[in-house]
Amino acid sequence: MLRNEARGGFSFLEVIMAIIFLMVCLVFLYSAFSSSTRGTADSYRETIAYTIACEAIEWTAGLGYERLVDAVETPGSEISNRLGIGAFKSLESVKYDDGTQIRYPEDYAHFERMVELLPDPGNRLVLVRVTVRPREFGFIRRQGIVLERVVGADY
Repeated sequence: MLRNEARGGFSFLEVIMAIIFLMVCLVFLYSAFSSSTRGTADSYRETIAYTIACEAIEWTAGLGYERLVDAVETPGSEISNRLGIGAFKSLESVKYDDGTQIRYPEDYAHFERMVELLPDPGNRLVLVRVTVRPREFGFIRRQGIVLERVVGADY
């Protein structure tokens, strides 16, 4: 029996097209939210790495020119051992002046740092370079944070 009157509604093809369109929109939204979440986590972790590097820069530069040159010239000195010059050290090995271990927040445990001292005796300067990197690959998109500071004998 044939129907002559038009009925309202959607055809099967229109429903399938609407579902495909909604799926494409959902995939786009998922990738946007995923990227946003990853960016927020990276920003937080980079801030932690920057804080760790700043701490090491300030402490090392506060030693002064003479003590830094002494640490470079005598590799077994106390300062040289505490800084771990030229090698990456985990934050569990960082200690206060009296020898007690510094307790960092849990999020800091994923990083390690290296302090390098590069003297320039002609100009009476020491370049302090601190590199902080994640201990696990893929933990942060950046490879690491590098901060440098010049310590001079006259200032």
